[in-house]
Amino acid sequence: MYLYENKLIVVAGNSVLAMDIEKGNIIWQVKYDDFQPFTLHINNNFAYLSKGAFYSVIDLEKGEKVLETMLFRPFDHDEKYEKANLAMVGSDMTFYNNYLYFSDKHKGKYYLAKLNPQTAKIEEYQFLEEITSNLHPPKFYDDKMFLLDNKSVYLRARIIPFPLNLILYSKNVIYLKK
Repeated sequence: MYLYENKLIVVAGNSVLAMDIEKGNIIWQVKYDDFQPFTLHINNNFAYLSKGAFYSVIDLEKGEKVLETMLFRPFDHDEKYEKANLAMVGSDMTFYNNYLYFSDKHKGKYYLAKLNPQTAKIEEYQFLEEITSNLHPPKFYDDKMFLLDNKSVYLRARIIPFPLNLILYSKNVIYLKK
């Protein structure tokens, strides 16, 4: 559940609905056929939703889908099998500085992606050679991004410019190059 102005935004199964917090009635409901949203981020008047390769944007004022699509990797395309090109959100996305960030794995290698939330296009990405297990959603502080993998190896990186400028500092911590 998420509060937005005088509405409670609820993700329930294959639907997203808005309820009036004073009266408790449903203001609008958006249903999906093949998609059960997991991630929901609110910025300005829009909700950004994802799960796996599915991605959607809802206008929270109108209660209407603005975009419903699949996420595609911007590299290593397979012309024969389009579904082999899907970007799978490996964990929750993180909204920061007008972009959504997430991790994915392709051919055994993890990468970090920077997604334009309005177009669903991955504008930048970087392979993370040091990472050998799934990543938690990125966290941000000032100009730094923090990543944690399932083996508890911390990664700290600068947001701008992409690509991330990383060096291995010790066995368990990776710091920025200066």
